[in-house]
Amino acid sequence: MPTPSRSDSPSSDAIEARWNEIPLHPLGTIPDDLPEENPLLYRRVIAKRAIVAAYEESELPEACIVDLLADLRHLCDALGLDFAQLDHAAFLGYATERARASAASHR
Repeated sequence: MPTPSRSDSPSSDAIEARWNEIPLHPLGTIPDDLPEENPLLYRRVIAKRAIVAAYEESELPEACIVDLLADLRHLCDALGLDFAQLDHAAFLGYATERARASAASHR
């Protein structure tokens, strides 16, 4: 699947470096205290684990994310779910989590 290209996007090397900073925990091995210690990192670990489980780890993260989003759209079609509605709900949850993390880091 093609990946979108934007002039303000980080370089592939920068993306790879950020990707490698996210720990890869096998299923069932995420430390119990991680959600409280760093909730955004916990979410990133979950997402990375899902991507690596479904796609080749050697592929660029951008390509895997594009494929995953397309696959989720196909799944929603099969289940009769509205992907856009679910995506909007996910965005609201994401924004709330980011705001909480930001507020916690400024205490």
